[in-house]
Amino acid sequence: VPMRPDSVFNLGSITKPFTAAAILRLQELGKLKTSDPVSRFFDGVPADKAAMTLEHLLTHSSGLESDFSPTDYEPTTREEYARRAFASRLLFAPGQGYEYANSGYSLLAAVVEKTTGKDYESALAELVLEPAGMVETGYRAPRWDAARVAHGYEDGEDWGTILGRIQEPGAPFWALRGNGGLHTTLADMVRWDAALRTDAVLTAAPVHAGAHELAGARTLAGLPGPGAGGRSLWSSGRLWLGIALIAAAGLGYQQWLAWQTISELEETDAALLASELPIDAYLDLGFQNWLKTSDE
Repeated sequence: VPMRPDSVFNLGSITKPFTAAAILRLQELGKLKTSDPVSRFFDGVPADKAAMTLEHLLTHSSGLESDFSPTDYEPTTREEYARRAFASRLLFAPGQGYEYANSGYSLLAAVVEKTTGKDYESALAELVLEPAGMVETGYRAPRWDAARVAHGYEDGEDWGTILGRIQEPGAPFWALRGNGGLHTTLADMVRWDAALRTDAVLTAAPVHAGAHELAGARTLAGLPGPGAGGRSLWSSGRLWLGIALIAAAGLGYQQWLAWQTISELEETDAALLASELPIDAYLDLGFQNWLKTSDE
């Protein structure tokens, strides 16, 4: 599948910062607190998990194992997935260690649903994506043209798309929902970077106060947490773009092309934000300019 300025990419685990942003937004609205115990949202939480909080889920310090399904696509219900998680043996007491856990973000997605009364994708759009102006990010709601969706490749073979694997009713299921599998575009990630520089989604105080929660996303490739000036690497749209594109684009040429595109954006995003040119048009010009330069 040829790479285009409006290609749609799977975000993989970079879905997690969006789930974290939804939780922080709900905290800002007074609907919950990151210090809330999980027992506020789930029935039958056993004694060994009674001290587990939303903050532990956000920061991969809950003690839960990473996964409770054999594949990302097993048809599980929210209740069944939560039952498996809370019935499992902890790796350590909540808050007493660190272990990357997809399951924590699946449970956070369940919290988002229980708190809002909406399905995760709809709630995420209302709380985070729409305020950020991200109209082409989601699981299935944007209904992208299939020709725009980037394919994965393994050993030189076309692996297809995650989007193609989450089309049955009820999907994405709970091994994936909230922790991976969101799709987006280059333009939407630029919009996300711009939104994080304003109060469009989260006001400055909650963003900084909650930086350690969102920094749970730093575990992607061992990224560090808060950086200079109070900003942390999770808030860099350019960094997310680079990782997302490489993860989605596959091997060889497309990887290199993705990095080159990100390099151009990294140098010019300030000009983009100040420009009156629509983001999509700006990206198209930059993309075509890079292709022309590479041909020379």
